[in-house]
Amino acid sequence: VKAKILRPVSFPVELLDLYEYCTPALQEKLNGPREQMRVNLASKSATEAEDNDESSMETEAVPRRPILDSDITGMYQLDAVITHQGRMADGGHYVAWVRVQGDDWVKLDDEKISVCRSEDIKKLSGGGDWHIAYICLYRSKTP
Repeated sequence: VKAKILRPVSFPVELLDLYEYCTPALQEKLNGPREQMRVNLASKSATEAEDNDESSMETEAVPRRPILDSDITGMYQLDAVITHQGRMADGGHYVAWVRVQGDDWVKLDDEKISVCRSEDIKKLSGGGDWHIAYICLYRSKTP
């Protein structure tokens, strides 16, 4: 019997923190990088508060580098969602939702590309004919 579960299921959009599910030994390894990330965020917030000119409002893309063991924090940010729209398990339509940066997302629906926000992503929890998150893709948050 093929059946699609239509019950709403929530998922974290901004932060998925798996620290509490880790073994004590792994938690010990995660403590250093997590503290470094807190320090970096506090430093970044202080710098942004001091710089209030127009140029500081522009965001730059941060180049990605390989993630080292010393970078693993156990925290993840949602970067993309694949959704299924339709009530049937045998049919329907798949759409990709991809984070561009910060609160800015794009919806990739075949040849139609549209801009959306994190609030739209939070509505992908399902429950009927609207899009239901089928696959959530997370990226590791590093210090």
